[in-house]
Amino acid sequence: RVILDEAHVIKNSSTGLAQGCFNLDAEYRWCLTATPILNGVEDLFSLINFLRIEPYSDQGRFHCDIARPVKSGYDADVALGRVRDILKGILLRRSKTSTIDGMPIVTLPTRNVHVTRAQFSDDEVAFYERLEAKAVVAFKRYRDAGAVMRNYSHVLVLLLRLRQACLHPSLIQDVEAVGAHAGQIIAQAAQVVGKRDAVNLGLVRTMRENVVKRVLQEELESYEVGWCPICMDMAVDARIIVTCGHIYCNECLMGADGEKSCPGCRSPSPSVTFRSGPMNIAHIVSVALFLQVHKPVELPPPPPAGPDNGKGKAKANGDLLDDTGLGSVAQAVTSAKIEKMLEILEETKKTRPGEKTIVFSSFTQLVGAGRAVVGDAEGRGGKVEGGLC
Repeated sequence: RVILDEAHVIKNSSTGLAQGCFNLDAEYRWCLTATPILNGVEDLFSLINFLRIEPYSDQGRFHCDIARPVKSGYDADVALGRVRDILKGILLRRSKTSTIDGMPIVTLPTRNVHVTRAQFSDDEVAFYERLEAKAVVAFKRYRDAGAVMRNYSHVLVLLLRLRQACLHPSLIQDVEAVGAHAGQIIAQAAQVVGKRDAVNLGLVRTMRENVVKRVLQEELESYEVGWCPICMDMAVDARIIVTCGHIYCNECLMGADGEKSCPGCRSPSPSVTFRSGPMNIAHIVSVALFLQVHKPVELPPPPPAGPDNGKGKAKANGDLLDDTGLGSVAQAVTSAKIEKMLEILEETKKTRPGEKTIVFSSFTQLVGAGRAVVGDAEGRGGKVEGGLC
């Protein structure tokens, strides 16, 4: 018996992960997922194929009878009727309101939501307002040039930095830790990447048709939102692995020490070894180059040339932090939000001894800053992050 938990992960049937699941030998097969359809009915094919549901485990038949009619709108009602008939026979849906013999299948405690507001210190207010002012100036430049939609990922970065400033100034101070020598290295690396990109235009044109199609239909969705699936941060300098089409930020690719395959699907990329040392970007190309070849209408305007044209996350942060004069605030050990968190933890410890607390955050650096302040005062604790999987 084989059970796929979070089975929607194999929705793209062309990935190595999906193919590996399809080839598993099993008498009984189960798929567990809360979202069998994420983007469209095409997502169902991988689940049906894994479950060996004939005749629609045949991709040609599935495409002809279901996917194509739904996508084109011609006979879409008939195709969706087929989908409903298939799901009636293979789908068991359970929700928290489901019952067995008149009793709920699960009894959950009442969920209480309390919104607690933290008050900025004077230094934090000044820090945030300065960042906000610079973000407004940057946005107005895009607006006045009529280029907001072409640069909306950059606007999202501006908003992200403001969110981070509300959490802890150190989340956006990494650029201030970059000395003159490191800054020169970043600038030189950007120049090397730019020269290599010119050579890689030919490499982009040799990408397999199915890879190009998947990048245009799926991968660019996450890129346009701005997230790198490895670090879950803004993919400011996004790169594409040409063998499989997966998109990551350049920093994560350079940080995959010694690996010779895609960090996501493990598709072989024999010509490249990801190292944190000298850049070797064979078989890795920029998203801008890919768009220039395969979707030129959406190519953003090229950045101005010059030694200050760094493309890393530190550069994006630096554009906001230049001349703030508030570097000491960014170096602060604590923040209003962390202080409020400690206050709540202390109150919980006193009023409900032994009760455990989970703190969720989109930014692992914030968790690290919180642990540095808490120390061992709150007893044993641990950190769970996406890198585990």
